[in-house]
Amino acid sequence: MPNNIKTDETKKGRVLWITGLSGAGKTTLSRLLFLRLRQLELAPILLDGDELRAVFGQQAYNMQSRLELGYSYINLCKTLSSQGHIVIIAVIGLIKDLHLYRKQQLPDCFDIFLDVPISELQLRDPKGLYLKYRQGLVKDVYGLDLKADPPPSPHLHLRFDPCKNAEDWAAQVEDALSTYLVNGQA
Repeated sequence: MPNNIKTDETKKGRVLWITGLSGAGKTTLSRLLFLRLRQLELAPILLDGDELRAVFGQQAYNMQSRLELGYSYINLCKTLSSQGHIVIIAVIGLIKDLHLYRKQQLPDCFDIFLDVPISELQLRDPKGLYLKYRQGLVKDVYGLDLKADPPPSPHLHLRFDPCKNAEDWAAQVEDALSTYLVNGQA
């Protein structure tokens, strides 16, 4: 990432919003970006949906609970970025109402959508979620019995490519972020 992003302009705060289905690589990508931004001494804040669920004490997965959590995440990001922080958040958040609210509350938010086919996600299945669904142990899984609403116009739409890994995606994000981190425009 170019060093030109170390300017006073970065003190305005920014939000990098990473979405995708379970197992798409949101957490991996967000951690890579966090480490790279820390190397540039930008002191980013990393928020992960699974960790935030525990912080907010929300374990229900019905639509109302998902919306309430999503609104809370957006408001938290707005508060932190208004204080000058670069916030990286990795959540599923594939709900149309949340996309609309996020655009209202965080108009300069940089959206990154990880688009990985369900067949690949079922092979990865890091949390065993897709297996549990097939066994009838869980329901309300995005991409299976819950419709996922991809963000309508993400700044970066990263499509699965078996020849690419998380490092490759991080490099793509870094290239796109230079302008955004300096002046808030992708």
